[in-house]
Amino acid sequence: MTNPLLLGPVLGAVAADRVRIWLRARAPSPWYLEVEHQGEPMPVWVQRRETRMGHVAVFQVLGLRPRQAYTFTLRPHPQGPVLAQGRFRTAPPLARRAAFAFGLVGTFMPQHPAGQAILPVLQRTLADQDVDFLLLLGNQICADAAAHNGLGRVPADLADYRALYAQAWGHPLWKEVLGRWPVFPIWGHREVDWGWEWTDLERTTARLPLRVRLRRLLRRAPREVRRLSRSRVVAAMRAYWEHQGLLTPPLLTPPEGATDLGHPLLLPTDRGHFGYLFHYGAAAFYVLDVHFHRIRSPYGRRLLPPQQWKTLETWLASAGQAYPLKFLVSPAAVFHKGPGDTWHPYHDELRRLLHLIVARGVQGLVILSHGLNLGRVVEARLVNDVTVWEIGIGGLTPEGQPGLAWRVRPVFNPLIRALRVHARLPGPQFGWVRVTWEPTPTLTWHLQGLAGALQGVLRFSE
Repeated sequence: MTNPLLLGPVLGAVAADRVRIWLRARAPSPWYLEVEHQGEPMPVWVQRRETRMGHVAVFQVLGLRPRQAYTFTLRPHPQGPVLAQGRFRTAPPLARRAAFAFGLVGTFMPQHPAGQAILPVLQRTLADQDVDFLLLLGNQICADAAAHNGLGRVPADLADYRALYAQAWGHPLWKEVLGRWPVFPIWGHREVDWGWEWTDLERTTARLPLRVRLRRLLRRAPREVRRLSRSRVVAAMRAYWEHQGLLTPPLLTPPEGATDLGHPLLLPTDRGHFGYLFHYGAAAFYVLDVHFHRIRSPYGRRLLPPQQWKTLETWLASAGQAYPLKFLVSPAAVFHKGPGDTWHPYHDELRRLLHLIVARGVQGLVILSHGLNLGRVVEARLVNDVTVWEIGIGGLTPEGQPGLAWRVRPVFNPLIRALRVHARLPGPQFGWVRVTWEPTPTLTWHLQGLAGALQGVLRFSE
């Protein structure tokens, strides 16, 4: 019998009492999920949603106990053959100061040679360090990388974008990672195309950088991929939602149509976004969406819509009091500029972010970012004696850029008194972070590459 499972199972958002489990079938199929704890079936409540979007099914398992290990089995019916098995561990109780560790991963191309080399290192490290979950910081597919994305060309429609996910998530080693550790994803620019952005406030037209258009013109690429039509953005966004968006906790302000059974509609008046927040024990995470409303036009530049700024300000105020450690997750680099995805071209947005942090006097804030093919750890001393750290990772499969390490530079902003770079690591890499609480909140960071590793310790006062 042909296994009806095409992709997955993939473990999504995990909390103290629940977890999401995602899969994609080859055709409409019945599914039965059995959850066990220490070999005994669990009386859990399973919410199942099967969409018409590429035969995707999502299970939300509720009624779990905090900080416990579970196994699960997928069958076509209760007495049917085993189609897939897996395991996961739930989060600590809300606000409980329990030690935990999480991984940082970004940019994966299934046919890139670096992926074959670093994925075994990633698997081994995550297991050895007893990592609890992964943050996927963007570019889980690289639509622009025709030579390495598994498709052999730049995608032009929804079928192409779905095929990219089938190539990337079907890679044997990466499939094992996604099925073993719960993931919290957010999209980067390469889920659509390299360096894309909207050109008007209504988001009716989008564009690619001039150098990308010229390069594809010289290579005689099809017209549809030499430009970026709105329909192609919609296709990429829909594929993102089907595969990654359905793995996250509830969105703060969902885009119109973004439900378990629907897909984002990208209406011109829609002010929703893919940002979300979650808590893991006594640590708070806010995952930013910097692409749904990214606009560069004659009338101004924007990264975040007003609704996201409002929730971010509220989060900085409330989490600053209730949680000793706060993690702001950004797929774009914040304190560095260079070739890649950064906040630097959006000067007003960067100034507004730093102003919010300073005005609220937020301490214990760590920014986790991607966006550049260079690992970096930065200490930013802001005015009013506020210190913010940024831990940024390069990609699992970065594309070579001559002199990249020298082209990446710290940013300047009047609100930054001093910027100190503690670590820089080029080449294929990933990161992981361990959080402990005694005697004070402590964060141990690691940047792991093929040629070596860097690590350090951050301690925070309360």
